[in-house]
Amino acid sequence: MDIYESAYEKWQKNKKNGQEPKFIQNQSLQSINTATQILRNVVNQYPNHPRTPDALYQLGFLLTEMRSDSSLLYFQRLTERFPKSKFIPDAHLAIGEYNLSSNPDN
Repeated sequence: MDIYESAYEKWQKNKKNGQEPKFIQNQSLQSINTATQILRNVVNQYPNHPRTPDALYQLGFLLTEMRSDSSLLYFQRLTERFPKSKFIPDAHLAIGEYNLSSNPDN
């Protein structure tokens, strides 16, 4: 549990007395950066593991949240390497949304 979640839970248990805890974006970005590094390690070290499609999708999703163009690479890798994955429809949607947002003339 991160600092914000702990503070929020404590605030709720305290019957919402006092000021509501504020979400600190730097802590969130640090957590996302850590998660993306772990997921990159997983997909690179264990390319054939049964959970690799899940890791590729989650990595693409997190990078999309960070507005990183590299998210597209992980969605494409997922669709190419694991065409029967349960994440394929969502990956195709993410690729389509990326293409639409990167081409403002559409």
